Amino acid sequence: MAAYHFARQIERLTRPLGTAREFLHREHIALLKKHVLPALAEKPPERYEDMPVTVALLLGRSGLDMGLWTARSLDYQSRRNWRYLFIDDGTLSDEDISRASRALVHLRVLRKEESDARIAELVGRCPTLLKAVAVHPIFRRPLALTLFNEPIVAVDSDVLFFALPRQILEWVNSGCSSGLFMRDPITFYYPAPASLDQWLQKPVLRHVNGGLVLLPPRWLDLDLTERLFAAYFDDPDRTWHIEQSLLAINLTQIGAAPLSPEHELSFHPARGKFCVARHYVGDGRTRDYFYTEGVAELSRFLLN
Repeated sequence: MAAYHFARQIERLTRPLGTAREFLHREHIALLKKHVLPALAEKPPERYEDMPVTVALLLGRSGLDMGLWTARSLDYQSRRNWRYLFIDDGTLSDEDISRASRALVHLRVLRKEESDARIAELVGRCPTLLKAVAVHPIFRRPLALTLFNEPIVAVDSDVLFFALPRQILEWVNSGCSSGLFMRDPITFYYPAPASLDQWLQKPVLRHVNGGLVLLPPRWLDLDLTERLFAAYFDDPDRTWHIEQSLLAINLTQIGAAPLSPEHELSFHPARGKFCVARHYVGDGRTRDYFYTEGVAELSRFLLN
């Protein structure tokens, strides 16, 4: 009993320290967001060897600065200037695009008005896919990527690069004929993987995460994807899960494989020793790592 009361007394005495640490943590993130994150857009980009492959990000105004850190970290770690495609979710302004264009050597922006018209023409026979694009901008990316008959690296704006992306460069040098994807420790699909197996009548790739995907030309089967959405696009709360399913069934069809474990998700507080790229997925503490671990460390290279 004495030990119990002693432990409670220690807890009461140390609780203010925990509160202070949390306060300092939040202040640190606020400073990084306010001062460090936007500073990259004002620094002229480094010139490296040009890459012939497009890197595509779905972006809006709220995620623009994060997307610029994604792009500039890839350029820096690979010592290449990639061709970036920003797919506008409808919130990018002319000023945002001008700012981004100054921050990257190669950038083209697919404005929402243009992608609306071109996607409608592309999938006119797929009414459920058109509905999905109207419901959530996340479905704009895979359909917009099919407008370009070329290999594409699709990456989320909460991915950062910390080392030479050797496997991506090898994929480019080998002709970009295969598909590669970031491996998720958990399989987040809708419907459940077993139901997808039965629906596709073959085993579907597990553990697909859309944060970083290397796509060959003609990777998306529109008719197959329309059938998936016609059967299962019935729950707005499952948006992220069915987007993963979209990727999984199409990657299964082309025989894709996972990227190496050095391309990781941020569920663990510490980055792996040999980490190449990290997807700071989700909200809350894992998203905090994007700033306290990623931006704080990369600023030593990207802002000097």
